[in-house]
Amino acid sequence: MTKQKKNRLLIIWWIMTLVVYMPIGFVYLTGDWVQTPVTLQQDFQTEWRTWRPFQTRYTGLEMGYPRYENTELEEQILGDIRDPESGTPVHILVSVNGKHCVMAQEPMSGRGMMAHRHLTPFAQSQPECDLSERAGTNHWQITVQSVGEPLRGVQTVLMHHSPYGFKAISDDIYGKISLWNIAMMFIGAPIWLVFSLFLLGQKFLRFGKH
Repeated sequence: MTKQKKNRLLIIWWIMTLVVYMPIGFVYLTGDWVQTPVTLQQDFQTEWRTWRPFQTRYTGLEMGYPRYENTELEEQILGDIRDPESGTPVHILVSVNGKHCVMAQEPMSGRGMMAHRHLTPFAQSQPECDLSERAGTNHWQITVQSVGEPLRGVQTVLMHHSPYGFKAISDDIYGKISLWNIAMMFIGAPIWLVFSLFLLGQKFLRFGKH
């Protein structure tokens, strides 16, 4: 292989590397998934900050609960997503950059290491909520407004989802970046690997001639 051809192939390899892996690194650096300890008692407050490269829509909040040994009792207290009226009510005031929204916890939507309840706007408090984030630094705060008796004092974890939508892909710029990363993972990365092995093989063949 001539030196000129080798240099061209190396340039192609570097371009492929940037195209495939730069978006993955970008998502890693900008897709904060924040976990914040929360005690479910009235007037409990906590805050956190996120940094976003672009404006976001609502990025999703959910509460993680410690598991109960008795699953029937767990469903009785945390509810079942199949029954929208089930579960102990919890209302939380959520604020970002001066915008406010009262959120209610839905019935339990899933179980694993923790039991999960999503937060959605409390319909009786306001018709619409705007918890979009601006490009740059965003200041989030929550205040626990009310907690049903069975959950008072329980230690939980508030999870603030990444705007890239690893559970559900949005139709904004974050969703487009996520789709690109998925395509690169299943198409671009294998092509990059084959091409890298080809270059590596060419190098070994050249060394084998000496």
